[in-house]
Amino acid sequence: MKLKTIQWQALLACVCLSPLFADVTLAPAFSDNAVLQRETGVPVWGKADPKEKVTVTFKGQKKQTEADASGKWKVTLDKMPASADPAELTVKGNNEIVLKNIVVGDVWLCGGQSNMAWFVKDTLNASAEIAKSANPLIRHNAAPRRASSTPQDEIEMTGWQLAGPETTVLFTATGYYTARELQKDVKIPIGLLNISYGGTQVESWMSPKALQENPQYAKVKQRWEDILAAYPEAVKKYEGFKKKWESDRAQAKKDGKPFTRRAPAAPQGLGTRLEPSSLYNAMLYPSIPYAIAGILWYQGEANAARHDEYADLIQGMVKQWRADFGQGDVPFIYVELANLTRNVSTDPDKVSWAYQREAQRGALREPATGFASAIDIGESGNIHPKNKQEVGRRLALNALVLKYGRQIEAQGPAFAECKFEGNSAVVRFTHAEGMRLKDTQNTGFAVAGKDGVFHPAKAEVRGDSVRVWSDAVKNPTAVRHLFENDPPHVSLYNAAGLPGDAFRTDTFPQPTE
Repeated sequence: MKLKTIQWQALLACVCLSPLFADVTLAPAFSDNAVLQRETGVPVWGKADPKEKVTVTFKGQKKQTEADASGKWKVTLDKMPASADPAELTVKGNNEIVLKNIVVGDVWLCGGQSNMAWFVKDTLNASAEIAKSANPLIRHNAAPRRASSTPQDEIEMTGWQLAGPETTVLFTATGYYTARELQKDVKIPIGLLNISYGGTQVESWMSPKALQENPQYAKVKQRWEDILAAYPEAVKKYEGFKKKWESDRAQAKKDGKPFTRRAPAAPQGLGTRLEPSSLYNAMLYPSIPYAIAGILWYQGEANAARHDEYADLIQGMVKQWRADFGQGDVPFIYVELANLTRNVSTDPDKVSWAYQREAQRGALREPATGFASAIDIGESGNIHPKNKQEVGRRLALNALVLKYGRQIEAQGPAFAECKFEGNSAVVRFTHAEGMRLKDTQNTGFAVAGKDGVFHPAKAEVRGDSVRVWSDAVKNPTAVRHLFENDPPHVSLYNAAGLPGDAFRTDTFPQPTE
């Protein structure tokens, strides 16, 4: 008995003296089938025991490091050329991780709200598109919709998936169609890192530091404080609405009647998508600093009611994201809001989205930025237009110019200047080669005099300029083009088939929504 006790004590001592090894792990952006960014240093990082030695091996490279006191580690692989030849990436610490089928190409970060999140399965001709989508060199990795009040190191992502009939259905449609167009030209692997979340505002995608440094911070901060102050009362009202809804549903079921009324939406407070920085913390932060080629952005709808703030905010976000990923001024290309009929009761002047499109151009204050116009390919009654193929094509045109140096046209006729000559105005455009009007009567132009009342205008093309006039305005002082939520006529195009700028020359006060 005494011998057994001694043996157990010795065993216990061995257990207590043995180190408790933790498995080395990789950041969630890494998985089998990953695309690593070509022609730049590639950070690879994760967690391990404090002071644990970690070795990363890939394509003949061997990088070693030691986890810091908090257990975090990172190495940077040397620049590599694009390669579709699959290889293994090995991470070895106290344990070993082997990622298979890794290729090297260009990784595009896809961000925004529902129109970026929109699936391939919900686009035009979806069945045919999905059936022919097999392409092992287009790959997609998505973060789930999450929000957090504090930065998160980890999030459970889908993992990198190869495009094909079984997977493409749930790819970001905007990102997928962009990648498909790019691949036709660049012939290298394209990765899509998808962090989109429907119904989200731009300030939720910005870090606390970026917001605090932004000219619009005071407004953002005050609005959030007001929401938090009203939250307890909002919860009480919600609980009452929910109780009534449940009672009505139960009664309808008892009476054998259909019940289609939606359940009331819970108010959003701390840790929801409405909280500033919440999506940055939960969805973007875990993937920083994955090496990327550029950023595709489709967002703005959720900020349209506050368009006076958006230009500064989106510019701040562009600067912050670029700094976070540490790849320099990678291309940032956004989608301009598509045409859409808004609620007349909340937007009686029918111009709220026109001002938001104007505000979106705040991103263009930064270098290496561009946009894809969608003002002629939306659906008047659908905030999620299905023609994501053309959106992707137009984004790809921008990417081919900004990233790949192609000498092609990526923009429609762009406003340059306006001169007033008697009863008409002459508007000069850049990107005007082959400029034409599809309809000289329904032109999309409008002119106003000093009274600020706009009237539809006739127009004629003169080389790189367009003369516009209206019999109702003897001495025009202002011109607008497509400056409304849902322009009924888009007529001005260039030889590349891209629509002319939506713009205004006036500074008339913005209507209050």
